[in-house]
Amino acid sequence: ESDLLTGARTDIEELQAIILDRLREAGGHADAARFSASMLRSQQLEDFNRLPLDQQTRQIKGAVIGAAAKPARDFFIERGYSPVAASAIVGNLVHESGLNPSAQHDAEEMRRRGLPPGLGVAGWNGERLDALKEFAKSRGTEPTDLRTQLEFVDAELKGKESSVGAALKAAKTPDEA
Repeated sequence: ESDLLTGARTDIEELQAIILDRLREAGGHADAARFSASMLRSQQLEDFNRLPLDQQTRQIKGAVIGAAAKPARDFFIERGYSPVAASAIVGNLVHESGLNPSAQHDAEEMRRRGLPPGLGVAGWNGERLDALKEFAKSRGTEPTDLRTQLEFVDAELKGKESSVGAALKAAKTPDEA
């Protein structure tokens, strides 16, 4: 905050404003925009670093889920589900697994029963897990691939779970979905 050469105090916001003005005067509007964004990110990072670790973790998890949730919702809308139904499907998957295609479910209980743990965004286990693995194999992908799992959810909703799929497609409100 102080000028190293003169010892005079300099307000950081004033200095930022001077830099922005100079960049704009030089015709560097894009540079000025990048500088402004950088300063904003710097402040956000400082604010984030002041949070307790559990709050930082919650924010990071939220950002990761948010980054996956919109494309997942868009996927189901492209498959003919309404925005309400698509949001309900993705909301359920977020609740189930945080949209983590590698999530393991009920690991301890399943191992006690001599079975592999549930897997993926929907926690498939038993016959349904076997079906997911076959589905992935038929597409040349891994069962832990998010797109493959979303396609499998859609296939289930149009196949074995078609009554659920029909109810979702008919839903007009989030409560119905």
